[in-house]
Amino acid sequence: MEFKLSEILIIDDDETIKFVESKILRKMKFLKPIRCFKSGQEGLDYLRSQPSDIKGSFQRLILLDLHMPVMDGWGFLAEFDKLDDKIKSSYDVIIRTSSIDPEDKNRALKSPSIKDFMVKPLDSDLLIDAFVKHGFF
Repeated sequence: MEFKLSEILIIDDDETIKFVESKILRKMKFLKPIRCFKSGQEGLDYLRSQPSDIKGSFQRLILLDLHMPVMDGWGFLAEFDKLDDKIKSSYDVIIRTSSIDPEDKNRALKSPSIKDFMVKPLDSDLLIDAFVKHGFF
């Protein structure tokens, strides 16, 4: 399978989660950049540093945790919605969280930027299913 993604951002404060998800993606043969950030603010700083003509032939993906210090996933999404449309349209978001609160899922899926809501821990089968479902392969 060939990925239709040119980059994946993992925004999560848990170092183990970032390590495991990166390893899963590499085992799935994702060979393009995987960038890890420990807060929503770090992820936003990276996105804001991108050129406004970022749109290319491949989409990018953000794997976002909801509960983080400094700036949580909700704060990230509020600021993400304010970014330049060219940057915003280049990224899809999948929420991965330890939250089992149905309100979190309902709130997340109301956002047009969010493609999916998944409960951690992730495994390769869950990611493959989500990637197939959303056309990332």
